[in-house]
Amino acid sequence: MKSKVISQPSCRMNDTKRKFRNLAIILIILLELEAVVYLVTDYHRKKILSSTPSFSTIAGSSVTFPDQSSLKYFYEPKADSEANNGVPDWLKIKPTYHINHDTLRGTTDYTPDKPPGTFRIITLGDSFTYGLFVNNEQSYPKVLEDELNGMGCTTYKKFEVINLAVQGYDVKYSEERYKLRGQKYDPDLVIWFLKYDDIDYINEILLPKVNDYLNKLGGGLIEPQVFNVWDQAFKDSLKQLSVKEIVDYNMQAFNEFNSLYKNNLLIYAPKYLLPSTTTNPALLLENYSKSRDGTYLYESPLDLVKAGKVFPDQHPNPEGHKAIAQDLLNYLLANKLITCK
Repeated sequence: MKSKVISQPSCRMNDTKRKFRNLAIILIILLELEAVVYLVTDYHRKKILSSTPSFSTIAGSSVTFPDQSSLKYFYEPKADSEANNGVPDWLKIKPTYHINHDTLRGTTDYTPDKPPGTFRIITLGDSFTYGLFVNNEQSYPKVLEDELNGMGCTTYKKFEVINLAVQGYDVKYSEERYKLRGQKYDPDLVIWFLKYDDIDYINEILLPKVNDYLNKLGGGLIEPQVFNVWDQAFKDSLKQLSVKEIVDYNMQAFNEFNSLYKNNLLIYAPKYLLPSTTTNPALLLENYSKSRDGTYLYESPLDLVKAGKVFPDQHPNPEGHKAIAQDLLNYLLANKLITCK
């Protein structure tokens, strides 16, 4: 008998269904970037077609499904662990993914109460912010933290950059992550790195459809089948939701985030990662930023592909993460989101 996706948020999946849900999450994580450049410029289209696909699996044993979330497929890294990620053939050095006591990337455990004189930043996003394929100290949140603490700023004793990002997250999952994990840290600033696929792909719709195809295939997938499963599931999800429904779903998630967080928000959205898809993600982000006080939308001109600071699958390499951190630092100081003496 084929397993079915549980539709009630309160129900817990049995082992078989959990197995397939793990596999579905793996596919989303693997293929999160494969469509990022698909609809961009001819230059980027050629780059992705000539690039090496990313098949970095994350084992089901490395993720948890928190009971306190009402989302059916919401997942987090397992606390106090080293995430077990597969390594693509082209990656020369296997990175270490340390996960702290609160399921966050890194080795530092943060206290909910900010130490006196501390300016605290939270970063939200997907694998770009999580730091896929790089060590923790090479990820841009950690690089930014080091740069801030190295400025000799006398306004603050210390800067903390707490990385809440997780591979494969969409807008709603990032909002849920902040609600469950980030809110208690009372950040002075949130930086949210968003790409078009974070808006276009809705995990609560897409993951069950991927799950259905996995049930039919029964495992043992080879590379072309992986892409076919994801592609067909995405096409099916577009048939289920109109463009307006996708936009409304994301705006609802943004508005729910507003109820959780009142301080300054920086939306970091490099232009090369905001192609003109049917949902028009650039316009959606612009409308949202205008509707919320203390929100800054930075459509950065930084293009890591043209700069050659990406891995073969288009994820930022260590130099790319440095470039993002420097770009953010310059913007924060220029717009007085951080004032230092």
